Amino acid sequence: MLLTLPVTLLTLGLFIFVINGMMFLLAAWFLNGFVVGGIWTGIFGSMVYSLISWLLTRLLLSSPRS
Repeated sequence: MLLTLPVTLLTLGLFIFVINGMMFLLAAWFLNGFVVGGIWTGIFGSMVYSLISWLLTRLLLSSPRS
């Protein structure tokens, strides 16, 4: 993350989706049965993963309102 910090700041954080998309491609290369069609599919998958992660964090870690 530290090496990509300048590019991440320059793109306002959007470069993180590219890095995560590449990680999806790397995981597909290692795992049988996990298929990613290309870099754009990986980037879309990373966006969906981020959205689901954010939603679950908000639902499970939110403090109850009194």
